[in-house]
Amino acid sequence: MGAVARLACALTWDDARRVAPLTRAEVLAALEGFGAVEVQPDPNAGARVRVFGPGGYRIEARGGPVTANMRLDAIWVDQLATHQQLRFRSFLMGGGS
Repeated sequence: MGAVARLACALTWDDARRVAPLTRAEVLAALEGFGAVEVQPDPNAGARVRVFGPGGYRIEARGGPVTANMRLDAIWVDQLATHQQLRFRSFLMGGGS
């Protein structure tokens, strides 16, 4: 692969008054350049205890953009009942100037 470093990051926000959660459509539009995108609906729809909450989802994307300087390997976006989380994993490459 030729990577010189791996970068893994997680952003979480739970105050929708300050930062509006990303809708499923917004996330999917932002991930158009990825090779594989998988949407998992709320697995507990209709159950008493909800994992993702109303309108919740988990979106996983793999095979993102690759340049001489970086490779965006995967992104996970979760819309949960209490907060939203965005995680990504990328690799910094040894190429470039």
